[in-house]
Amino acid sequence: MAAQTGERASQVRINLKARDSEIELPAESQGSIVVSTDVKRYQLSTLVNKLLGPDKPIPFEFLINGQFLRTSLDDFLTQNGVSAETTLNVEYVKALVPPLHVASYEHDDWVSSVDVSASSDGLSSRILSGSFDGSIRVWDESSQVIATGQWHRSSAQSAKFITPSSIVSAGNDRSIRVWDFKDSDEKDGGELTPKLELLGHKSIVGRIAVNAPSSRILSASSDHTIGLWTTSKSSAPAAPESTSSNKRRKLSGPALSMPQRGALSMLTGHHNHVKDVTFDARDATVAYSGSMDHTIKTWDLTTSSCVTTTPTTYSIFSICHLPSHSLLAAGNTNSTIDLIDLRAQATRLSSLTCIGHTNWIRSISPSPTNAYRFVSASSDSTCKIWDLRSTSQNAAGNAIAKAVYTIERESQKGVKPARGSESAVFGVCWDEKVGIVSGAEDKKRFLAQSIGGLYVLLNTQAMTDDRGRHVLQGVIVWGVTLGHKYATAFQALNWTTSIIANRFSARRIDYTLSSISAFRIDIPKSNDDMPSEAPQKIAILSVYDKTGLLDLAKGLIKQNVRLLASGGTARLIREAGFPVEDVSAITKAPEMLSGRVKTLHPAVHAGILARDLASDEKDLAEQNINKVDYVICNLYPFKDTVAKINVTIPEAVEEIDIGGVTLIRAAAKNHSRVTILSDPEDYHDFLKELAEGEIPEKQRQLYALKAFTHTADYDTAISDFFRKKYAGDGTQQLSLRYGTNPHQKPASAFVTNRNLPFKVLGGSPGYINLLDVLNAWPLVKELDEALGYPAAASFKHVSPAGAAIGVPLSEQEKKVYMVEEIEGLDQSGLAQAYARARGADRMSSFGDVIALSREVDLPTAKIIGKEVSDGVVAPGYTAEALEILKKKKGGKYLVLQMDKAYTPPPQEQRTIYGITLTQNRNDALISPSNTFNSIIVPKESKPLPEPALRDLTVATIALKFTQSNSVCYALNGQVIGLGAGQQSRIHCTRLAGDKADNWWMRFHERTTGIKWKKGTKRADKSNAIDLLCSGIVPESGIERTEWEKNFEEVPTPFTAEERQAWLSKLSEVAVSSDAFFPFTDNVFRVARSGVKYIAAPTGSQNDQACFLSTEQLGITFVEQHIRLFHH
Repeated sequence: MAAQTGERASQVRINLKARDSEIELPAESQGSIVVSTDVKRYQLSTLVNKLLGPDKPIPFEFLINGQFLRTSLDDFLTQNGVSAETTLNVEYVKALVPPLHVASYEHDDWVSSVDVSASSDGLSSRILSGSFDGSIRVWDESSQVIATGQWHRSSAQSAKFITPSSIVSAGNDRSIRVWDFKDSDEKDGGELTPKLELLGHKSIVGRIAVNAPSSRILSASSDHTIGLWTTSKSSAPAAPESTSSNKRRKLSGPALSMPQRGALSMLTGHHNHVKDVTFDARDATVAYSGSMDHTIKTWDLTTSSCVTTTPTTYSIFSICHLPSHSLLAAGNTNSTIDLIDLRAQATRLSSLTCIGHTNWIRSISPSPTNAYRFVSASSDSTCKIWDLRSTSQNAAGNAIAKAVYTIERESQKGVKPARGSESAVFGVCWDEKVGIVSGAEDKKRFLAQSIGGLYVLLNTQAMTDDRGRHVLQGVIVWGVTLGHKYATAFQALNWTTSIIANRFSARRIDYTLSSISAFRIDIPKSNDDMPSEAPQKIAILSVYDKTGLLDLAKGLIKQNVRLLASGGTARLIREAGFPVEDVSAITKAPEMLSGRVKTLHPAVHAGILARDLASDEKDLAEQNINKVDYVICNLYPFKDTVAKINVTIPEAVEEIDIGGVTLIRAAAKNHSRVTILSDPEDYHDFLKELAEGEIPEKQRQLYALKAFTHTADYDTAISDFFRKKYAGDGTQQLSLRYGTNPHQKPASAFVTNRNLPFKVLGGSPGYINLLDVLNAWPLVKELDEALGYPAAASFKHVSPAGAAIGVPLSEQEKKVYMVEEIEGLDQSGLAQAYARARGADRMSSFGDVIALSREVDLPTAKIIGKEVSDGVVAPGYTAEALEILKKKKGGKYLVLQMDKAYTPPPQEQRTIYGITLTQNRNDALISPSNTFNSIIVPKESKPLPEPALRDLTVATIALKFTQSNSVCYALNGQVIGLGAGQQSRIHCTRLAGDKADNWWMRFHERTTGIKWKKGTKRADKSNAIDLLCSGIVPESGIERTEWEKNFEEVPTPFTAEERQAWLSKLSEVAVSSDAFFPFTDNVFRVARSGVKYIAAPTGSQNDQACFLSTEQLGITFVEQHIRLFHH
């Protein structure tokens, strides 16, 4: 604040800095400066200019703690609770001049896309627009149309300049078109000539991107694909046969004669509409795409392959690459923009979230002059300018940004449009010379007031008059209000329509027309002939659960609602003495087929589905159909029917509701106008709202949501019943003995969109068996794919007891793993893999489920035959191996054959305590070549040796399928110690380390030289060895006697010194952790078990301490960038 007269204003010390080297202060001017706290932006800008000494003054803005200074320094300090004694770090940046509205360009329909390019002479600019009327237009800066192309058969969704003389456009007709543009300085003097039509998409092409140097085009389509195209006719493939015929679509539009070509490649992988696509701004061989499937994908265009898939919380509608920061700005349906770091080493999905829009983000364009700024366009009628330097934190500690400027439509300045009435801004482009250009729709309709019933207003206002530099849009709106029970006719262009306006009191019909050739209207002679009452609203009722029905009927009648009902619903209301009409009163058709057909009729469903659109009103009037305002419907209890003992299929079929489901879905679909009640619990609140006036939009939305859920649950019950009846033999569904515990019945496994990916060849799976199988199988599959060896896993209670690849066994290892007598072992990599997996922790593997990555051969089956195990899963079995396995456990041994080609869907869900959780499947890829390249310590370390990469890969993939927290030790291509499911990281590390120590002690000559009593079982041997190697041999008593009875010669327990001496020989062990090490105690513990390599994520406050300890102990620490929690 300014100092009082005669007083000295308070002062504050500031440090001025700039990120832009062009405006950095000279060395002699750097350092702290004392300024008065009453200074504002202008005074600070003057100060910086004085220190810089530029030829011309440069306007600057100032950032303090991520906020632009808009007040005096004193006010800023007060508002933010900062002491004047604090030295402020003040960043100065070149000021962004507030955007001003310059011009509005009139268009005949909504503008979907805009772009800017220099003119052919390079002296001026050309503005390109694509419109919903199918046209593309090129304008000069004085709003003069230079050229128009009317060649798309439907809406032109996107248009871009390739060069100043070449344009590409795409739209709803599924095609992409390349045009030659001949420029001119005269109105309509330019020319757009068709050059090439690119075909291959099967649905709407909503967005295109161009890379002029490579002559390449990218397209995003509703058919879930991205097209990669070239503008060169000679190098483009031929158009696909299915789309190259002129008969492919019967769409209106001018006939075109131009060459047709196909795509260089079609990129597949998205599972919903692809809404936007862009080239990497620095590398034309890389592209990014955003989709409604809640993912962003990175593509390698040289191989046409997806490099990474980044899950997002919401559907993505627009993306923009910001190369200087290695960020992708992604606009979504949550009205926010996420700044996403797609680099492999990024540890957070969203680096920054831009908040402030109130509707979907339709388009994003970067500043042409400032790497920190970009502009966004939204369905909320605005464009917003953002600066990445202006940030703060929300309550959760996440970085957020608010817009630097908001550009409102000129016609809506200061007026916030109601949700749903905004003028969606579809496209925006920020050009260095022209400024910001945007194109949009205008949902606002105008209605003039006059006596006699005819209200017409011609409006040619621009539809997106933003405060940005240039805006493209225009519309002609005709509003017509019809008198009650009077007929109106008018002729527009060359077609004539008669409208019967029964029950249309004071309703409005809007048409968008380019001109009116004549109009005629019959109106009453006086206002007395015009009834003033509102039309009576209509409710249709058809309910199975009649709870509260009579109270509802009474409340509706009280509000003058006309009741139409079917069957028993109408009978009950009528018997209660309330006025009600049968549905046949409007359908003019009786119920038929024993009640199977009651409400299925256009008179019902057209009345429900009709919108407040002129075309819908016209259709209803011609058929004399009234709108329906409320639908009250609930369904036959199909679940109760099929829950009956011995219910037959014909009995179940008769309980399937058709008309009711159709009523509910129709009303729920049109919930913007119609209220749907499917739950009697809602009647009370509904009547209360009705008595107060119209049902609020939010409440209609919630009723619709409940209705959709009701029909979805109903359909699920039906499909579940018929899946059990028609595909319950293991094709799509498999009954299980019980759930997790014997009392948890019934239990089953099923899929809905394909056959089960496994076949039961022997035994009968249980719930826990399948939990183990479906975790163990992807583990061995990923190990095999990552390392190229046969892989095996031993699973117990949804975590691996052991996992390994088929590294050849030494003679000592064969003895330790009890497989020295297996014939053909040396020739079977799979058998050696399972010997290692089972041998890692024989105690934990007792009664395991086995997963094998390749066809099971005879040696592998022989090992399995000797062990206690519950089941095995593999992609196939030789005949002799299957014969052995089917005899195991008296023929009850579980044998599953897995479809090796099966890939689960990207989204997975589970229900816990009645709550459904959903997430993207953990599709992180672990590989020796890509995952372990970031060596933290020692500095300047050479790349890891192959054995280390192999063992880190084994350990890390094992963790991906281990209950968290988890730590894994690996050596020789196998897990040697795994700590799973511990609440603390150090206990995981200790548990896994103790198991690794136990494993190594089994190789001591005292252990391998044990002389067993004849007939000692393998399980008893394993238990005795475990006590010996763990150092917990009982000293005396019955437990000691039980231990000693296994031996011909009782081995001497190891002393502490003997154990330490032997364990000191263990080395080259690799350790992986599913999350960061929070304290150095983890590092100290792994060092005691011969660990040479550690791979773990970072992010702990103690990272540096852990790195230092690791280096001091001679251990290599590798940053593994992906957290791998598993639950």
